[in-house]
Amino acid sequence: MFFDCCDGIFLNYNWDDTKLANSCERAAQNDRIRDIFVGLDVWGRGCPGGGGFNSLH
Repeated sequence: MFFDCCDGIFLNYNWDDTKLANSCERAAQNDRIRDIFVGLDVWGRGCPGGGGFNSLH
């Protein structure tokens, strides 16, 4: 798997809660939870929370 061969991975902004949870679980199995970086679309195009000031949700 690519993640096993690199120092970290940057996820695109088109994730959802389930995909993010799966990525975190997999990384935690290898003690690499801090090696995942998540993109965010502040314009809210399909992101949880709808973007803008709700981006933190």
